[in-house]
Amino acid sequence: MERVTDPTATGFVGSGVRARRPIAPLATRFPPTGAVSTVTRAQAQAVLRAKSDRNRRRQARVRRLGVLTVLAGLAAGAGTGAVWDMFAGSLAAASVAGSGDTDGVGLARTGRDTSRGTLRTPFPSLSAVPQLAADSLDSAGTLNGAGTFSGAARTSAVDPKSGLTGTTVARSLGGRLDVVPGEAAAPAPAAGAVRRVRIEVEHGLPVDPQTIAGIIMGTLNDRRGWSGVDHVTFARTAGEADLRVVLASPGTTDRMCAPLDTGSTYSCGRNGAAVLNFERWVKGGPNFSDLVVYREYLVSHEVGHLLGHRHRRCGPTDTPASVMVQQSGARIRCVPNPWPNPTA
Repeated sequence: MERVTDPTATGFVGSGVRARRPIAPLATRFPPTGAVSTVTRAQAQAVLRAKSDRNRRRQARVRRLGVLTVLAGLAAGAGTGAVWDMFAGSLAAASVAGSGDTDGVGLARTGRDTSRGTLRTPFPSLSAVPQLAADSLDSAGTLNGAGTFSGAARTSAVDPKSGLTGTTVARSLGGRLDVVPGEAAAPAPAAGAVRRVRIEVEHGLPVDPQTIAGIIMGTLNDRRGWSGVDHVTFARTAGEADLRVVLASPGTTDRMCAPLDTGSTYSCGRNGAAVLNFERWVKGGPNFSDLVVYREYLVSHEVGHLLGHRHRRCGPTDTPASVMVQQSGARIRCVPNPWPNPTA
């Protein structure tokens, strides 16, 4: 290699050969404002290292967010497919928010980290993720595909006054009814006839079935209920029953109540079943400011039909309505009342 002998500058040329380089003119070393200046190799490497560190930190944040999303979905009782959708969505959102570019698709959409130019392990397709069967989970977390709840289903926080774990009303959930397990004798002393009641809940409703069953049976055996009018008490069963009380989605309610027109809004009592529309259970009706009282009316009214009672009309405006007055629709002129025997 040729040695450079220019006495005006020093530097390295080639591999370890000491050389002399001319010193650049002042205007070249200090370009005017707006000119593009050159950077040294060390500066360029420092910039690349800083960018690489930022990318690693961003990817770590994305991974942490994905794990937290999965844990939150599982804690809320979401199905595996829903949790995976949440996971992939959170990764996409984090990638867009943290990438600083206008596309923001590399890691989240294709599995390629475009900032580093390396192909990472792609996300598996949803079909590759194991899915739970559409069966209930018992209190021990095991599957039970027999069409019954074998214990308190794994749920979010339960509202003890309504049994709700959520308030989303799906138009239809497919019509599968799960029998809520449990046996309870009629209250003692059981005056008159004892009617066996089976509680059923449509699969997929955001409720705790055992809490729902407790609310229904508590209403039926309340001293203000049908026992003081028809001299009847109610025993709970999961087997053969004299009547059923079913909590169902609006679409399933329409099918079970046909040919009656419930319009995905109302409930009915026919063919041995009091079918309670879940939309009404969640939203109530215009005549009741208290949802707890409305649900007492809903149960009492529809079971009243199964006991042979027909609709009634309002009396004077200042008197309580009969429980068999239709109180779920338009406002009535008499005083709303949820009980067959309100003065008991």
